Amino acid sequence: MSMNERRRYARINLPMLYRPARLLAPRNVAHDISRGGIRACTDDALAVGTRLEIELFLPDGRSLSVDVRVAWIQELSEGDARYEAGLEFLQMDAERAERLDRCLAEYEIT
Repeated sequence: MSMNERRRYARINLPMLYRPARLLAPRNVAHDISRGGIRACTDDALAVGTRLEIELFLPDGRSLSVDVRVAWIQELSEGDARYEAGLEFLQMDAERAERLDRCLAEYEIT
């Protein structure tokens, strides 16, 4: 079974920025957002299973704080970041889920 067949949610290749929540750290690039998670670029060697809180910067200029779990990570041989990681969104309250769903619906390719 291919990775695409195992996905529960459609991915949108929408470049976004994120950073650890509540820190004034530099923003990192993320891609392929879905209702289930996001693919993120990082210089941190995160362990699979690690839980984090991140701040996503949405295209509308607002941000959204979400809890994530590192689902996978791989080292990159080139590019601006050392690693690429799959971050799975964990349980969200209704307001956050609705904001994310609105963002995804606005940029979804039909």
